[in-house]
Amino acid sequence: MAKKRIQIAHPGEKANFERAKCDKYDYMIAASCGVLAGLVDVFFVGASGQSVLQGTVDKGADELVKMICTQNPGHIY
Repeated sequence: MAKKRIQIAHPGEKANFERAKCDKYDYMIAASCGVLAGLVDVFFVGASGQSVLQGTVDKGADELVKMICTQNPGHIY
């Protein structure tokens, strides 16, 4: 299976949404996901430093970043 390459906009470069084919349902789903994520953040995470899961989530995020960086060694982040 061939790998598909995507191009990510660089800082300072405007994103190109001309080819996006989004309808009102796409925007409603995106907005709903944002609201749901905000509610989860408010009710389950709480203030910084007070979360029971903070250490686990931090370690998981660190490992994810390390994994992505090792898969793309020539890329400058």
